[in-house]
Amino acid sequence: MSSNAVFKKSLLAVAVAISVSSYPAAVLAECSPDTPEGAICETIKLPMDNGYTNTKEIYVKNGHGVLYSSGSVASGKHFFTQKDINVSGVGAHGIYVAADATANNLNITKGSSVISQNDTAIKIDGSIHQAAPDKPNYGIMLIDKGTISGAINAIDFSESSSNMRIDISGTIKGNIIGNSIAGNRILFGYQTGNNEAVFDGLKIDGIETIENYGLLSIKGQQETIV
Repeated sequence: MSSNAVFKKSLLAVAVAISVSSYPAAVLAECSPDTPEGAICETIKLPMDNGYTNTKEIYVKNGHGVLYSSGSVASGKHFFTQKDINVSGVGAHGIYVAADATANNLNITKGSSVISQNDTAIKIDGSIHQAAPDKPNYGIMLIDKGTISGAINAIDFSESSSNMRIDISGTIKGNIIGNSIAGNRILFGYQTGNNEAVFDGLKIDGIETIENYGLLSIKGQQETIV
């Protein structure tokens, strides 16, 4: 693809090819001089029975930004970030849901970004609560013109046993890799008042359906987009 493509409303079927002031389980490590003032520079390990709203920049050089390590968050208790999460270590994810953990919605709001400079930005090996497994409503919600950016993959839930809904009203930099479970869906431009979405990657894989509700831009690549 030699130039950017813009798609308006369409339905695409793709073949598979809470606010708190404290920061639980985070050691407030000393930040390097180049990080924003007031940033947290150690992994946030979430409590497994509460939702969580992040209101500070997270910059981690060694380790994940936000980690669900084990256990299950109570149904309906979601994660929100209102500030950027940026990790640079080898094998580090901006948000990581480990194999033994279960989460609810992961909401990237207020124009914030989740960035992994050397790996996948959001990696889900565990599970996501679903009230209606045949038509999932929980997963990843990128709204308010935010960004999810990975070195190769932006989002990867290929090892998860859950199907997932992904809403994108913002920018995806990198691939989206699903697990080929029935019901997986991506909704581009779904947010009321902000129906613009950008896909800047090479492929979307393991997703049953993609729906476009707004203005979808696909960035030109040096390789074929699939």
